[in-house]
Amino acid sequence: EHVGSVDVVGVAVGDEVANIQATQVHAGVLRDRQSFLLDVAGHADPGEVLEGFAIEYYALALGIPPALVVPRDVGALPELAALLTQRRGARVDVRPGRGDRARLSEMATRNAQLALDQERRRLERGRARRREALDELQQALDLPAPPVRIECYDISNLGSTNAVASMVVFEQGAPHRAHY
Repeated sequence: EHVGSVDVVGVAVGDEVANIQATQVHAGVLRDRQSFLLDVAGHADPGEVLEGFAIEYYALALGIPPALVVPRDVGALPELAALLTQRRGARVDVRPGRGDRARLSEMATRNAQLALDQERRRLERGRARRREALDELQQALDLPAPPVRIECYDISNLGSTNAVASMVVFEQGAPHRAHY
């Protein structure tokens, strides 16, 4: 099957995050490849993740191609095809590819899995560094256990009458910006 002008997407879903690789092919020539990391806590189905991504991605896209090639394990997405067809004003096929399109889809899915694995390792390194820092803080302050929540306050005076205060919060060694 001739590749033509298509977008090819690959998806890999983990416990809390997913990665989507979107590859744009125009007249058989690879034009662009983008990687998207998504927070998907509670959504483990690759089809649902991909559909939600595509709805947002193509809402902002300058152009929608005549075909969107999805991974074989996701299968055809008729509701997404109908929505993209409406937005494009012409038919859009959303289904797994054959031949060269299938190979591009497999490559995009492998790239998504590699990116997801890399993110997982990055997150684990961050958790390990935070655990080490909390253990060091426990020892330095002679605490019975590593601190779970740390609140830091700064009170400054601007002139003789204007006091300004701020607070930052860390939980499990990570910034908790919602409590700042």
